[in-house]
Amino acid sequence: MINNKNSFMVLLIILAIAIITMGCSVTTANVDNAVMTTLNTDFDEEGRPVDMVANYNTNATEFMVWAELHNAPDNTTITFVWYYEGDKITSTETSNEDLVETSIIGTLTLPNDWPEGNYTVEIYIDDREQPDQTVEFTVSD
Repeated sequence: MINNKNSFMVLLIILAIAIITMGCSVTTANVDNAVMTTLNTDFDEEGRPVDMVANYNTNATEFMVWAELHNAPDNTTITFVWYYEGDKITSTETSNEDLVETSIIGTLTLPNDWPEGNYTVEIYIDDREQPDQTVEFTVSD
């Protein structure tokens, strides 16, 4: 006869195997307080950017998103996915290396002037299917 303890252990083993084979991210890492800022921003005493931007000029040379990364195991992958008017422009990846609590920065640079319109950057941890943070901004003259 199987007792409750054995049943629980079997259930845990099956759950662990299912998570591993599905390739799900089980990290507790999370991203918080994401904002758009300027490349030459100053930072306050808590390490947050002073310049928070909702609209960039078309002649801006670079867009920068800043966020806090929390609870991240070593070598957590952070992916920034950039969109213009809903269409993907590009994505970039970085790693926290061995920092558990840190600031993360993603940048986007294009060789020409930026077209006017609506932009979005999504920030993902590891292989998550839903973004941990999404920041919207605009470009106009």
